[in-house]
Amino acid sequence: MLPLLLVLFAASASQGPRSFPPVDREAIAEAEAADREGAQAWASPEALLHYLEGDLDTEAGDDASAVRDYRETLLFDPAAAHVRVRLAAEAWKLGLGEEAETSLRLALHDDPASPEAHLALGLILSGTDREAEAIAELRRAADLDPGDADAWRALAQALMRQGDEPGLGACLSAWAAAIPGDASGWRDFGLLFLEHGDQARAGAYLDRAMAVDPGDERTLSAMARLADLRHDDRRALDCWERAARAAPEDVTALFELGRHRLRRAARADDPALDRAAARRAFDAFASAADDPTAAAAEIGLAYAQARLFTEALSELSAAVAAAPGDGRYRYLRGMVLDEAGDDLAAASDLALVPLADPDWVDAQARRAIALSKAGRAGEAIASVSAALRQRPGAQPLYAALARADRAAGRTAEGAALLERAIATLGPGVDLAIALASLDRTLGRGSEALAVLARALKAQPDDPDLAFAQGDELARQGRRDEAVAAMRRLLARDPDNAEAMNFIGYTYAEQGRKLPEAEKLTRAALDLEPESGAIADSLGWVYFREGRLAAALAWLRRAASLDPGEPVILDHLGEACARTGDLPAAQRAWKAAVAILRKQPDPALQASIEGKLLWLTGRTARAGR
Repeated sequence: MLPLLLVLFAASASQGPRSFPPVDREAIAEAEAADREGAQAWASPEALLHYLEGDLDTEAGDDASAVRDYRETLLFDPAAAHVRVRLAAEAWKLGLGEEAETSLRLALHDDPASPEAHLALGLILSGTDREAEAIAELRRAADLDPGDADAWRALAQALMRQGDEPGLGACLSAWAAAIPGDASGWRDFGLLFLEHGDQARAGAYLDRAMAVDPGDERTLSAMARLADLRHDDRRALDCWERAARAAPEDVTALFELGRHRLRRAARADDPALDRAAARRAFDAFASAADDPTAAAAEIGLAYAQARLFTEALSELSAAVAAAPGDGRYRYLRGMVLDEAGDDLAAASDLALVPLADPDWVDAQARRAIALSKAGRAGEAIASVSAALRQRPGAQPLYAALARADRAAGRTAEGAALLERAIATLGPGVDLAIALASLDRTLGRGSEALAVLARALKAQPDDPDLAFAQGDELARQGRRDEAVAAMRRLLARDPDNAEAMNFIGYTYAEQGRKLPEAEKLTRAALDLEPESGAIADSLGWVYFREGRLAAALAWLRRAASLDPGEPVILDHLGEACARTGDLPAAQRAWKAAVAILRKQPDPALQASIEGKLLWLTGRTARAGR
């Protein structure tokens, strides 16, 4: 054994003898006593000294020195199998895979019953794509030390990589039996399936975890997330509340309980009860949080997502007051003010985001857009032009300037600006999408598609460009080509909720392939449960199918999630009218027209005004 180890040290030995620090005999005696208690005896004080140095190097992150010290430990004590395991771990970090494996096999030659060595060898074999050998070693590690959760976890992961689901289930069952009350195996793999969108498997694995430990907070939180995705409000609420009680110090469960209550409130006929419960959960979250200012901002964003802007702005204003020099909170409040329709207040906050802040470019772009919407296009042009002098290569600023130009009636000038920017900076995503939009406004549909095609050639995997291309095809009436483009996007990005929703809504508009449309919009909603646009699509699918009760429920939810979207209000008006609730239809359509007077869409506005005229005539006839 010794000659082989000497070969490994040839390079360091050629550099001359190493000088050692003075030996602290008292420290060595204490360490030897500690090791004797742990059944470890050392061949010599020098072996222990090098071992201690190796441990210090490992703790300091100095892997190369740790490898050297563990090698030298083995020169003085070649039978120390556990040192070989330490050496293997450090050698593996340095990319010395062959030495790591050799060291572990020597350790197992000396101590075949070392679970630590079997586990380490199994991990190395797995890392070199020798999964069958790895599984054998990991099984041996778990058999030798059934109380080691790391060994079970590594074995389960190897079985998962092999696609051996029966073997995985057997492993997780054995793990739970070996460590009573440990649900982490079933739970963690249930979470893995949940993250990958496999709700059926996630539910099965999480149910097993609940059977092992019904009070595990992480399992309860995962079950609550799954119930939210399945729109099972009762189960979700029960699990979130139990998770919060199981670990009152875990602020995540409290925060998610508050968010769940807000989602329930959005669907409730009387939302006051759920909103009050959300407030209590958020108050508990803020009290337990390490950073109350950051907690206030998170709560504010949760309220904003629920379209409760008064509460959102109250929380974000508290964060701004507590940390007036932190540009992040100004930025977030500005975004929420923009969502709430207070364009000038949003612009004011966004202007105060410091230049050094990572959100500064986006803040200046959003500020210009807010000023444009407020009718101050000249001020928007001046502000974003000044920002461009600070950051001349920032593409979002060019897109915002072009939008301000369009608001000022200078659409052609904005398009020319973007063309120059693309020539200088390349066909970036923001620039290409903005230019395509202006080309469309100028009636240059073919140019819009050409811009997006060139950008996609440079960045073929960008999902935003791919979506913009499909959307532009649809706007030009080429809906079959648009759907084909979205399907290509889904082939590359299967979890793209926007593409799923686009196809589902397109089919609903056409009144065809409605079962597929429902499947796609439901899948999209699972990915983005707070999207008003997707809830609207699902409601519109149901409307086309004649399932009016379901259509009304989802369209009302969509309107609560996105009350400023006139298309949603138009659909809600249609559903109300179809069910005979003409006053509700009139309210929805009038609200849509009020929005359209500020956000012009002449074709949509004319359509809705025609419906209102029809409704007025029908009401008048009914009154005679």
